[in-house]
Amino acid sequence: MGTDIQDNKCSWLVCTALATATPAQRAVIEAHYGKEEEAAVAAIKALYVEMDLKGAFRAYEADSYAKLTAAIEGQADVPAGVFTSMLAKIYKRQK
Repeated sequence: MGTDIQDNKCSWLVCTALATATPAQRAVIEAHYGKEEEAAVAAIKALYVEMDLKGAFRAYEADSYAKLTAAIEGQADVPAGVFTSMLAKIYKRQK
């Protein structure tokens, strides 16, 4: 498991959470993000679940993939395989 929460990293998850949070949810983030304590990390992870950030990321990823695929197909300067092989490596990847 990563340590983005404890390390106070500016990740997609926390940026999206901050952009869409209610005032109460924002207060949880401000109180717990960047803290080492297990309870603080657990509070942030619970908030991510409450906000369905996994679902939001899946939607973002699918939308980005569709846009990239359309852009690849719409250009003729570089063989499409150069881009599609790279895209295949990152789309729906598992760490």
